[in-house]
Amino acid sequence: MKKGNKSNSLILFINWIFTHKVKTITLTLLLFLVPICIVHFLFKWNSNIWWIEAEWGAGDIISYIAGFEAFIGTVFLSFLALWQNQKHKEETDAKDRKFTELENEKLRLSNMPQFLIQMCNYEDIVDSRFSLPDEYKNYVPLSQVKTHGFFIQGDSAGWAPPDKIPIIDKEKLPGFFSIINCGNNTAHQVKLKAIVNGNTYNDEKVHSIKKDDEIYLYLSISNEAKLTGDLILQLRFFDCFQNVYEQSFLIKEWENTMLVKSFADIKLIEKSPCMNVTLD
Repeated sequence: MKKGNKSNSLILFINWIFTHKVKTITLTLLLFLVPICIVHFLFKWNSNIWWIEAEWGAGDIISYIAGFEAFIGTVFLSFLALWQNQKHKEETDAKDRKFTELENEKLRLSNMPQFLIQMCNYEDIVDSRFSLPDEYKNYVPLSQVKTHGFFIQGDSAGWAPPDKIPIIDKEKLPGFFSIINCGNNTAHQVKLKAIVNGNTYNDEKVHSIKKDDEIYLYLSISNEAKLTGDLILQLRFFDCFQNVYEQSFLIKEWENTMLVKSFADIKLIEKSPCMNVTLD
C-alpha cells in the first residue's frame, strides 16, 4: 500500500472517531474492561486445570492498567496530531488554490483580446500593390487578407469568396467598418459569423489579430432584402493560453444606413486546461 493511501485511511479513521464519539468511547471502555474481567474471572474461578489457572499478582494488574492508559494516551495524541496536520494541510491547500486561481485570472485578464467596431480609415483598406484596368477606374482593390464582405440580397445571404481579390466602387468605401483588437494581447484563430433571420453564416477566413491591429468589414443589404430581425455579427477567438472567447455585435438598418453597436460584452466560452489549478 502506498504512503498516501495509508494517510488517507488514517484520516478516514480519525474522521470516523470524531463522527461516532459514543461508539468510540464504548469500544475504548470495552477494550479496557474486558481483559480485566477475564483476568479477574481466572483468579476467582478454580478450574482445577493447571494451564488456565491464574498466576498473576495485584502488581501485574496495576502494571497492565497503567500500560493500557499510556497506550491509549499515546494513540490519542498521535491521532490528534495527525488530524491537526491534515486540517492544516487542507487549509493551506485551500489558500494556495485560491491564490493560484486569482493569479491565473489576473494573468488571463491581462492577456485577454477584445474587439470594438468603428468607422475605418479608407486608405488602410485599399491595397496599393494592385492596379486595375481603365474600365475599372471608379473601383479600388482591397486587401484580400483583411477584408470581409457580407451581402444580403432578397432571401439569400453570404460572405464574399475568400480566394478572390475584392474590388469595390470608391463611393462605397464609407460603408466599411473597422474591427479593432483593443485588448491586451493577440487574438488567435479569429472567426467571423453572421446571424440573419435565425440562419448562421460562417466566414471561411481565419485571422490572428495583434493588439491594436484591425480587419475590415463591408455590409451590403439590398433593397429587396427581407430581414425579420436585427443582424448579429459574432466573433470567436482564442487568447495566448487557448481560452476561447466570443463577442456578439448588434447591427441595425435604419433608412438605408447600417448602425453598428461599437462595444459588446466578451464571454469566456471555454477555459483552457492550463488555467486550471491542481494541487497534489
